[in-house]
Amino acid sequence: AGARDVISDFFLTGESALFSALAVALALFIFLQLGIAPKISFLAVAILALATPVAAYSGWLFSEPIAAALLLSASTVLFVQPPEMSIPAWRALAAGALLGAAVWVRPTHVIAVPVYLAAVLLRDKKKQWSAATALAVAAGIGVAVLLWRNAYLHGSAFDFGYPVAAEGGKALNTFETPLFTGLLGFLLSPGKSVFLFSPPILLAMIGLPRLWRRDRGLAVVAAATP
Repeated sequence: AGARDVISDFFLTGESALFSALAVALALFIFLQLGIAPKISFLAVAILALATPVAAYSGWLFSEPIAAALLLSASTVLFVQPPEMSIPAWRALAAGALLGAAVWVRPTHVIAVPVYLAAVLLRDKKKQWSAATALAVAAGIGVAVLLWRNAYLHGSAFDFGYPVAAEGGKALNTFETPLFTGLLGFLLSPGKSVFLFSPPILLAMIGLPRLWRRDRGLAVVAAATP
């Protein structure tokens, strides 16, 4: 009984390390399947692992590692095949289920679902409506079950269990900050700038046109999901 906290912390933080490693491994797999040289692929995932928050989050109990692993898993299932091949329905269903699981991790990941739908439709000129429908149905089921769970546990489908306030009374679930102020904070402020926390994003932006030429679906996901 005295070791309960130690064992609990070991598994909780170990889970973050596991999902961080899985996210990096999936990125490597995607790069290699795109035909990028192994040396460059390994260098790219080393940058991903060490020059972004992946390493920092791997040692703490945060939701980012599992979210990254789920989103990269969905990308792998959908797009790791030649772009000229249509996406089978089973792949789309699996990717939709992974996106639904990401919504369970953090509800705001629902924003990623339409991005992946657009990526599937824009990947080739055939407009893969069957794959897009399968993706939407699987993700929709995940979201619907989450809303039912909220209603069952909290009495409201849109009560996700987050506290109303924390850190000395700071409101957690409001959207009162002006959009321009929020964008300025997340892009350029010294405390929250995504470019300071993850400088390789600048390299990624430069590489987007080349990714578009290799796989439009992955390029849409990489450009629009953030």
